[in-house]
Amino acid sequence: MASIHSQNLFPNTTTNAYYNQLNQFITINKYEKQDFKNLNVLNVNSVEKISLLIHELTHWIDHLSTYWGQDILSSIYNASNNYLQGNVSEFWRIKLLDNKLKNNSFQSYYTEKFHNIQGNKYNRWKYSLTAGIRFTDEGKPDETKPILFTRFFSGNDEPIIRVPMSVSSILEVNAIYQEYKVKVICSKSLDDPFEKAMYSRELEEEFYKLVYNPDLVVYNVAAHLTANINKYSDVLMSFEQSSRIGSSLQAPCL
Repeated sequence: MASIHSQNLFPNTTTNAYYNQLNQFITINKYEKQDFKNLNVLNVNSVEKISLLIHELTHWIDHLSTYWGQDILSSIYNASNNYLQGNVSEFWRIKLLDNKLKNNSFQSYYTEKFHNIQGNKYNRWKYSLTAGIRFTDEGKPDETKPILFTRFFSGNDEPIIRVPMSVSSILEVNAIYQEYKVKVICSKSLDDPFEKAMYSRELEEEFYKLVYNPDLVVYNVAAHLTANINKYSDVLMSFEQSSRIGSSLQAPCL
């Protein structure tokens, strides 16, 4: 079961906190229990803690409340139960779980990295959509279930990265949107015009840095796809619409 720990559907884009799909625990590394007392979503000092928790709670809710998530939960407990009982004839359930997790997040070899070019609001990436062949659990090419890929390029047409569209990306985009929605609510509630402008600018820069980070785009490609197809210029709106897909995620896998 140890190797399954590495197949996390809920990616840890930071070390501040993470959700463990196998035991359904949320771990907050950055703060202590007492740090979450007397928080106020309209207070800048509180919103970082609240938004971090909201992000991980969104993963937890997606895992426990959707048909897709419950299907994964069933596989997790079936695999764990038979592993602990040493029931060799039922060990195939462990392999079944591993296959499901891989199919929802895709192996790293589906991602191709070319140039590490960080984008921003004024240097946005170009894109193109392609389709590729996935490999079966036996390593054989399977042309019956092609994978949708997005290729990203710099403004000078330098290739940056090619990433697959995955369930894992939809889940992460949903969590990112819920996280930043809390921050936006806080930003709009600030009374001091200077503080409001500074925090809004800081939030915008943080958001664009996240969206155009080559190392993280595999987790938010769903938002890029939504924005490009619908020609959204508002990044938060792209995440909001992508989040609607994540919130209604009912299929066991793509």
